[in-house]
Amino acid sequence: MSTELPLARGVLEDVVVDAGRLHVGGWMALPGQEIDSYSASFAGGPAEPLDATDRPDVATVIPGVATGRHAGFRGSLALSDVASEEWHELRVVGLSGDRPVAEVTLELPLAFREWPTPPAPLMVRVAHLDQPALFKLDGLRSLRDLLYAARRHVDLDDVEAILDWGCGCGRKTLPLTKRLPGREIQGCDVDRDAVDWCAGNVDGARFAVIPTRPPTQYPSSSFDLILGDSIFTHLERDAQLAWLSECSRLLRPGGVLVATVQGERALELVADETTRAETLQHGVCDRLVDDTLAGVLAEGSYRAVFQTEDWTRRVWSRAMRVLDVHPAAAGGFHDVVVLTSSTGGSRSASRSGPRRH
Repeated sequence: MSTELPLARGVLEDVVVDAGRLHVGGWMALPGQEIDSYSASFAGGPAEPLDATDRPDVATVIPGVATGRHAGFRGSLALSDVASEEWHELRVVGLSGDRPVAEVTLELPLAFREWPTPPAPLMVRVAHLDQPALFKLDGLRSLRDLLYAARRHVDLDDVEAILDWGCGCGRKTLPLTKRLPGREIQGCDVDRDAVDWCAGNVDGARFAVIPTRPPTQYPSSSFDLILGDSIFTHLERDAQLAWLSECSRLLRPGGVLVATVQGERALELVADETTRAETLQHGVCDRLVDDTLAGVLAEGSYRAVFQTEDWTRRVWSRAMRVLDVHPAAAGGFHDVVVLTSSTGGSRSASRSGPRRH
């Protein structure tokens, strides 16, 4: 990547190949920053301008963004001759005047639309989305952000066993099997319906139902890499520490856990004033009930949790060693935390170097 820009809160809503061009659409917003125009590039090709569109729905969905003016983008790019199964970077850059100020980036193969699609109720449970293309693009974005953080501490070429903890209906697991073929990939979740769908539709991985409280059935030192996307965001503080201890048990020496939390960017964008004040005063707010998994989990056990970086570093260090915290590095919204067992260390630094967030 030629430049390093803040990740915007944003979504690539659709990517379509038609008449030899790649058509893209979506939105982005960065708190405190006006975005006037957009450009996009694919597979290392030149950046081409996109049309800016007004998206008042963005301001409705994200109260922390004051306006949806120019938040949307839509247009098309010249498409070079690439195989549909090859992975390439798609990057959309937001500009203020002529100055690049933010980006939304993911890696994808153009064949992603052909992948199996979970039933709409399962997609909604995982991501509050029921549109197949948008659901798959969101999974690709999530996987890209987590692997980007992991690369700073493990060489992915050396990673043999990966656990997608809280896999749901395979939003990340399915693209992970395509991105890193030949690895021992496993997915687990408390949602039996989601696990059953994955077992019948996602090749190249094994799946299991796990209890709502540890331990899991996996032997100690089973995995080089554990991915936990939007799991700790729903766990009370005591449950967080219990699952951190379990992840520490499951990691091989030098392995890492890459997990997301709702940090101060999420607090700024979506929390009410009472929640913001409580989180900033105490470091964590875990009293808010989220009913997304009503009927799957016990009533009140699934929460919407916010926590500061200082609290995360200080409290999580009781269970694992915190290697990095990348604010708003997952979709420009969640913080990404990289951890290893208290007695372990990261296996190797990334050859590509760190990304600033």
